[in-house]
Amino acid sequence: MAIETKYICTGGCGGEVTKEEFEAGKTTCGTEGCPHHGKTFEQRLYCTECKAFVEEGHSH
Repeated sequence: MAIETKYICTGGCGGEVTKEEFEAGKTTCGTEGCPHHGKTFEQRLYCTECKAFVEEGHSH
């Protein structure tokens, strides 16, 4: 199982960036019209094998 960290917008636009992009400065949603435009992305764990986000602390 391969888990990586992604940062996502929870405003419904579907925006997401990798850990590297987040650390390089892409930290907020830039989608015009999104309710979370300008708000900081939230960290999530992502399984690259099944292509799904997983909850921290839960077995996958």
